[in-house]
Parts: sequence; structure tokens; C-alpha cells
Amino acid sequence: MVTGSKIKAHLELVDESFDKKAVDQLCLTIQISDSSICFSVIDWSNSKQLLLKDYYLDEQIKELTLLNFYEVIFEQNPLLSHPYKKISVSICNSLYTYVPSPLFEANAAKSYLTFNCKLSENDEVLFAPMKNMSANCIFALDKKIKSFFDYQFTDIKYLHQTMVLSDAVLNNFKNKEQQSVIVNIRKNNFDTLITKDKKTELINTFHYTNADDLLYYLLYIFEQLSINPDKQEVLVCGEILKNSTVYDKMIKYIRHVDFINRNNSIEYSYKFNEMPEHFYYSLLNQYQQF
Repeated sequence: MVTGSKIKAHLELVDESFDKKAVDQLCLTIQISDSSICFSVIDWSNSKQLLLKDYYLDEQIKELTLLNFYEVIFEQNPLLSHPYKKISVSICNSLYTYVPSPLFEANAAKSYLTFNCKLSENDEVLFAPMKNMSANCIFALDKKIKSFFDYQFTDIKYLHQTMVLSDAVLNNFKNKEQQSVIVNIRKNNFDTLITKDKKTELINTFHYTNADDLLYYLLYIFEQLSINPDKQEVLVCGEILKNSTVYDKMIKYIRHVDFINRNNSIEYSYKFNEMPEHFYYSLLNQYQQF
């Protein structure tokens, strides 16, 4: 365990009603990537989001390995060690694929993923069924990272972030039949999700270093699928501000760009008013996977 390090939260929202003694009615959702960890706590009995914290592994603490980084965050946050009612961890990476349920065989999961992704000997292959489509998501997670979370919690549901996003959009927009394009933006990566007739048609993840990269990949998808950027509405979620270079670049080449609305089927602490509604859309909908 790493000691002596202190990492400042990029964002920290905690409702005064958060009670560590009442965790048997609280659910913990965690989202991890190769440069961040964020987590939220929802009051299951009252359907209310109480807490959200986000930490980056930035240049100032690059001496930490990813595992060390997670260890420090857990040291700083004793609340993560409580016995929650339910716990899930979603992984943000590009090591994933989808297989239709009729074709899926559990013992072939690694073969499916290896066909689509380059895996290392340190990767462990996991899979989980989709809720709103007849398919299984197969994804990889570093074995040491998985062992760390398995040690911290006795019962975890592992997910891939794209399946959380896809299910959330299909569930929250279940009455929308026309084509939807959703762009979920994170630090250095973004997901593009396209749905139509209440089904997911495409989901893909791209690495980007600047606004030009992001726009290039997005317009390439539009070109391949014959989507007209002058007519198609694009809904944006994730950690992007309206006064950002990425947003300015998007509205220059895509006529109809708007931010996605927060899922209002649950309540949010007033503390969540401190951030835009479209932030952490995937994480705040992860509870739907329980």
C-alpha cells in the first residue's frame, strides 16, 4: 500500500445527508480508466444521488503506477471501504467488443475479444449481458487491477463503460425511434453511440489529443454511415464545457449540437447543481445496471 501521497479531487460533491452508518441502503458505482477514477453513491431506498468524486492521474503524480494511484485514492477515502448494498465497477478502455446473444459462448469470450483487440498477458477477459439489447459485452481488465478491487469488495459487478452508456441512452430515450447520435467525452477519449428504432446501431471509442482529432473521427463515422452533419442532431455528454475548444469545433461543422439532459427519473443532491447536467452521464446512470 502506498502511503504519504495526497491527491486532490478534480471534483467533489457530498450531500450533508450522506450517512456512513446507513450504507446498507446505499449503492456505490465506480468508473475507472488508465488515468482516472470517479465514483458516486446513490441512496437506493430514496433514489437519490448523494455523492460524486473524481480523481485524475495527472502529470504531477506520474511517478505513481495506476495500481498505486488507486491505492492512494482508497486510503484517502475510507468511505469506499464500507459494506454497501450493491457495488459496480465500470471500465473505460478500448478493449471491448459485442457479440449477439444467440452467437455468444462463454468459453469463447477470450477468442471473440482477441479477434477484435490486441490483449496482453496481463489482461483478464470479462463479460456481461446487455439489458436493453440481445448481446453480451466482452472486455478486458488488467489482472492486478481486478485483484485490487476484488480484495476491496466481496461482491462486485464488473461492467464496461460503453454498455452502461448504451443501456442508459436506450432506457432514458425509450420513446425515441428516430436516429440519435450521442458523443460521450472524457479526458483523452470519447465514445460515439448511434441508436435508431430503440436499438444500438454503433458504438465505438476513440483516443484523441485535440479537438481536430475528435472532429475527424466523428465526421468519418458520419461519412461511413451517410449521416448528414447539417441535419443530424448530436447530443453531447461527459466532461466538456460549452466554452471549450472541442465544442467550438463541433458546432462549426455540425449544425445541431446540444447537451444531453440529466436522467430525471431519480433525484440529485443540490450539490450536483455545481456542475453541468451533462457531466458524468454514464457514471450517474450506472445504478441502472443493478
